[in-house]
Amino acid sequence: MTRIVRTRDFAAEGVSTAELRHQVAAGGVRRLRIGHYAVGELDPPVEAAVSGYCSLSCGAALERHGIWVRLATAHWRVSPSDRVRRSRVGEPIRHRIAGRAVDGVDDVLTALACAAQCMSFEDLVCCVDSARHLRAVTRPALARTLLTRNGIRALAVSDARSESGLETLARIRLRSRGIVARPQVVVPGVGRVDLVVGDRLVIELDGDRWHSTPETRERDRRRDAELVARGALVLHAGSRRVFDEWAPFEAQILALVHRGEHRWSARRRREQSDLGREYWPGSR
Repeated sequence: MTRIVRTRDFAAEGVSTAELRHQVAAGGVRRLRIGHYAVGELDPPVEAAVSGYCSLSCGAALERHGIWVRLATAHWRVSPSDRVRRSRVGEPIRHRIAGRAVDGVDDVLTALACAAQCMSFEDLVCCVDSARHLRAVTRPALARTLLTRNGIRALAVSDARSESGLETLARIRLRSRGIVARPQVVVPGVGRVDLVVGDRLVIELDGDRWHSTPETRERDRRRDAELVARGALVLHAGSRRVFDEWAPFEAQILALVHRGEHRWSARRRREQSDLGREYWPGSR
């Protein structure tokens, strides 16, 4: 098992100083810095952080905590009072803020504080949404931590209901065009759908991880058929459309909204919606 062990931990396990020196000489244990040793092969960026008296932060740290990250950039952090200027791999220290790290990796809150200084607005919102959805952080804690302009803006539009970065990106991009997309709406008889615009425009964001097998594609087709039978309009977008081909996809959505096709007809509004009551609260 790979782990970082401190001198005091070896002592607590009954390992003497002489025995520790022997293990280091034999190659079973590697000394990273004073009082810190590696047992097994460490992730290179983490080893660089521990060896260099700094911590791995930003996207690389968030990814290691299971947070959705578009670019897992490795940045290094030290406390403001530390004199370290470069990591052990030769890269400059990017962040000098107080925070908490365990075994060379910043915790989620500290990594988000660093990300607020260097990530784009979109990427930061994705990380904040993901961290909140996973309950890795609370909104009050984020409000005390994300003090940059970028961080304050990101928290203001964050929504813990978003289950992936694709959903977040689509939602905030549509928001910038004045379109409200409600995340994770429950449709009776179908289940949750990723985003709903207005009364009946359903947008499904198909990440490669969950929609790449014949079985999942067939499941998606059955869901689409049920949604259409209930009167919904359904659009799909995968990673490529969201990351690289967003403009034409957004144009399709804007055209539907401009024509009012995202809303029920006046007659349909007077009737009981087949899609259930979940479609009515907060409709725009």
